[in-house]
Amino acid sequence: MKSVFRSVDLDEKDVLFEQKAIDDDEETPEGWTEDFEDLDLLEEEPTEMESMKQQVIDLQDIVSQFSGGV
Repeated sequence: MKSVFRSVDLDEKDVLFEQKAIDDDEETPEGWTEDFEDLDLLEEEPTEMESMKQQVIDLQDIVSQFSGGV
């Protein structure tokens, strides 16, 4: 058995992809892939809190560069 994957239109379902198992000797169906990395999945937008945390980290790096790494 092997797993195959395909992207799913978000308008249809609340999932990004489907997975199913097929026999090893079975050909991968059209529109499906054996490599999960081949899926063109949308990355979730970071939350406002995650964005703010990243901005703080970025600003700390900038301040550190100007203050000689202290």
